[in-house]
Amino acid sequence: MTIIEPAGDDLEAALAFAEGLKDEPLPAHVEAFERVHTILQDRLARADA
Repeated sequence: MTIIEPAGDDLEAALAFAEGLKDEPLPAHVEAFERVHTILQDRLARADA
């Protein structure tokens, strides 16, 4: 099993951005959700390698 160390604060920054949108309408969250999704996909792909 490969252990992948966090690659900086990219995920934390994306989650903080999403958290900052809590008072905004849901459609405004799409960019934040996509950013987090992309980061997680990248980390999973590296973990499977």
